[in-house]
Amino acid sequence: MSEAALNRIMQPTTDRKIRCEITNALKEPGTCDQTAYLPTLLKYEQEAAPTKKPRFIHRICETPEPVYHPFTREIDLSKLLYCIQGHALLIASDGTTNFLSGGSGTYIPAGIEYDLLLGRGTQNWITTHWEADSPMMVSPEADTAQTLTLTDTSEIFKKLTEKIISELGSSSISQNLILSWLHMFIYESNVGGRSFSLVPNLEDESESIVELISSIKSNPASDWNLNAAAEVAGYSPFHLSRLFRSTVNIGLPKFVEACRTEKAIEDLLSGSTPMTALFDTCGFGSPQAMRMAVREYTGFLPSELRARPSE
Repeated sequence: MSEAALNRIMQPTTDRKIRCEITNALKEPGTCDQTAYLPTLLKYEQEAAPTKKPRFIHRICETPEPVYHPFTREIDLSKLLYCIQGHALLIASDGTTNFLSGGSGTYIPAGIEYDLLLGRGTQNWITTHWEADSPMMVSPEADTAQTLTLTDTSEIFKKLTEKIISELGSSSISQNLILSWLHMFIYESNVGGRSFSLVPNLEDESESIVELISSIKSNPASDWNLNAAAEVAGYSPFHLSRLFRSTVNIGLPKFVEACRTEKAIEDLLSGSTPMTALFDTCGFGSPQAMRMAVREYTGFLPSELRARPSE
């Protein structure tokens, strides 16, 4: 790849898709440059392009402020993003925005322009791209990005993903294993799914716990103190506290906060609720409590997630 072409990909071409007009970080975000290519998987070399093999980038970095991932700016290539750890905004040219978090993956067809804006905190991503007519890849017919989370995938895919992550950087990792993972990822992404999830999926647990979790998710703004939750679950407050933590792996207050944050993220991205009323609608005691929770779970401030018309 020529230096000029690399510079074109690395530099933001426009800020028209960034809706936030409050922070300079989003008006002129930097470009994350701590990229580790994976030569042990497939080499990214210009002379390898005629073989049309997928090329891989493994990116691990700490981002103190929101920064661009330059990967999505090459619109002539089909692309796949897999977030192992971190948070990001996937922003379309019309301003439509998806929030991506750990465990989510996104397929982007060639010819579609997106920006990927990484949030604050630890970022760990596998990204890959290939020519749209590559004989090694079977790309789904799609005119928009398709997203899935690991909670929506088969057990086989989950195990294969775990193996890929465990062997990253190893000279013994098989290219056939990588290609199998890519094909399964693309196949299962056709099913669709939510682009993020802050709370675990517990459909296989006891009916009383599932009913309580469903009630909290459907109405997170309610006063979910331990007594109120115990009444729904049919347990004593003491027993529910122990059972909930052992089942969900977090305490009830933290689970409720995560559900409220999920709702806040959705409302911020859609712009359906005025900012001044959002904290109360989602069940937070104050704007500051919502601000701290949103930043903790997303790496963005509420004002940075707020949807705005594209310029």
